Amino acid sequence: MYALIRNNNVLQIVELSEEQYVVMIKNYDSIVDVSNMSPAPEVGWVLRGNQLQPQTLAERALSQQNHQRQFGEQLSKELVDLVGARNLELSFSGNTPNVSGMLTALGGVLSLMQTGALKTARTIIAAYAPSFPLHSDIMAEAIQKITAFLQTNGWDD
Repeated sequence: MYALIRNNNVLQIVELSEEQYVVMIKNYDSIVDVSNMSPAPEVGWVLRGNQLQPQTLAERALSQQNHQRQFGEQLSKELVDLVGARNLELSFSGNTPNVSGMLTALGGVLSLMQTGALKTARTIIAAYAPSFPLHSDIMAEAIQKITAFLQTNGWDD
C-alpha cells in the first residue's frame, strides 16, 4: 500500500505496481510505502518531516472548510447559470419570472454556498423550493448535489 502525497497531505492510499508507481510519481510530490506502518495512515494525514501523522483538529477543520467552499463556489456558479437560463427561457415564451423575488429569497443562499456553509444553504433551498415551482427541478438538483458531496466526504451527520 502506498500513500500518494501532494502539499504534504495524503490524498490517496492505493496499491501500485512498479509500472504504476513510475507513472503516478509524476503527479504527486511523493509516494510513500505504508504497508508496514501501524497505525495505517489514512487519507487526510499529513507528512511532517519524514513522518506521516493524523491531521490536528484545526487542520481537519480547515481542510473540510476549504473543500466545502470550493464545491460551493462551483455549484453556486452552476445554479446562477441554470436559473438565469430558465428565466430567459420563460421570458422568451411569454412567462415573466419573478426574478427580484428569487434574488431576494435566494441571494443569501449563494453567499452561504460560496463560503462553504452547505448544510445551511441546502436547508434554505429546500424551504424556498415550493415558492418557485418553475425552478423546483433546479433546486432539487442543487439539494441532491450538496447531499451527495457531503455524504461522499462523510460530513453529512
